[in-house]
Amino acid sequence: MRVFPITTLLPERTQAQKIVSLGSGKLSVEVLQSKAQAFEDSYLRVVKPQFIDASLISETPEFYDKSRAYFLRLLENKRINPHPKSMFYYQQEHHSGLILGGWILGVDAEDYINGKVKKHENTLSIKENRLVRHIAALESMAEPVLLSQKLPAILTELAVEISHSEPLLHVSDELQNIHRVWAVGNLQDIEKVEHTFEQFDSLYIADGHHRCAASSRYLIERYGVNSGKGIMALIMDENDLLVKPFYRMLSQVKPEILWDFINAEGIHHWEVAHSLSYEDLKKGQILCISKDKRSIIQISPDMMGESALSKLDVNILETNILSKAYDLKDSSEDNRLTFMRGDTPLDTILQKLTEGSIDLAFLFAPNTMSEIRLVADQGDIMPAKSTFIEPKIPTGLIIEDYR
Repeated sequence: MRVFPITTLLPERTQAQKIVSLGSGKLSVEVLQSKAQAFEDSYLRVVKPQFIDASLISETPEFYDKSRAYFLRLLENKRINPHPKSMFYYQQEHHSGLILGGWILGVDAEDYINGKVKKHENTLSIKENRLVRHIAALESMAEPVLLSQKLPAILTELAVEISHSEPLLHVSDELQNIHRVWAVGNLQDIEKVEHTFEQFDSLYIADGHHRCAASSRYLIERYGVNSGKGIMALIMDENDLLVKPFYRMLSQVKPEILWDFINAEGIHHWEVAHSLSYEDLKKGQILCISKDKRSIIQISPDMMGESALSKLDVNILETNILSKAYDLKDSSEDNRLTFMRGDTPLDTILQKLTEGSIDLAFLFAPNTMSEIRLVADQGDIMPAKSTFIEPKIPTGLIIEDYR
């Protein structure tokens, strides 16, 4: 793997708290819009200019022009400033109390094109094209993709050494996470990081499949190969990632069809009376909730195939149960299926069931990074929304400058 320092723009230290923000999927649209309107220097105005001007239509020239105008204003007002080509060590003090950390640097776009940066999800061409146009309009990328591997002790030791100094940036977010950034300016340390990653033959995308595809495509098309401009990535040890599942929620279906199917197929299941979270579930157990019933469905070995993908609980639910009971063919296309983060309070799910906006909800134990790696190594693609992986990094905390 080829990694290297990157040219960046960083938020002005004393104003960083007002500039950077968690994005879509982490905070509600209402919260994001109110932040964009409250803080004139918020990077949310660059990402979502329609929060300020509701007449803007996404993907139009006017949309991208307004986005670029906000970006240039931040530059002119010195709210974001050029930083010498560097690598960074990033650390998040997660609200759970865990300390998560990794390396922010450039990864050669060719390594993604050539399959060394391995994916486990498909990208949608519409979303990828939209991102390419936004990157081109801003000539920058404001959020790193999250990559993982099993990292050696030498990087842990270096991280401890670097993090003893005062951080370059220090901000908190609405979820009570604290984010810290240190620049790796020592040439010897940079060479140590580069040499360490040269020993790897692959990295795995944990989060940011569309950003990875779009930025690599933009860089190759605009600058060609060996340009010294790479995909901005946060690379973390896979054991430090927090992997959570998604609820899969079905609407416009009759729950009794599912129970009749499970009974007819002889699939072992039992009812539970108490609340369960994904942390209570074991591999091979699927929590199924309807308005009037809460059960655990037990996966049996004969429901699994030989591939890593065929052994995943989420894949077994879709291919062995939902496809047969409800003719669900593609979870990314069927409008009866929606998703919600697996750490969503159960009361929220129960309210949706009571209101009738959904008819069934399913939850699993999280996939492990080992399982995700095996799927990627075998060239397979996991069902949509199989994992929610943290840490999530605020947009605008580190901006790779392609200009």
